[in-house]
Amino acid sequence: MHLHLIDHLSGQFMDAADRIAQDVMAAKEADIPVGFVLYALRNGQGEPLKQGQAEQEGVTLTAMVQTPGFSDLLDKADKLDVKVRIDLHLQTVKPQPIRIYRLMVDGW
Repeated sequence: MHLHLIDHLSGQFMDAADRIAQDVMAAKEADIPVGFVLYALRNGQGEPLKQGQAEQEGVTLTAMVQTPGFSDLLDKADKLDVKVRIDLHLQTVKPQPIRIYRLMVDGW
């Protein structure tokens, strides 16, 4: 079964919601504490989701944050008193700029 990209992303947000408490605690308790946790958003083939691919499939940042999975993730983050956002990371500039979507959890 082939999922539309937005449904695939919603599932990734739900997976992150299931792991967020454990991942935040691990980051806080690491030998060298880290102030954030990053999750790479992936396309249907498991590769990092590039901005251009999302645009080609009609998926916007607004659409991503309106998914049930992102809503669930925000609820879990709120209970843990952390912040969640989707950011665009410049992965490479040569031969052309490529930006990938990442999910960032921080605020502790």
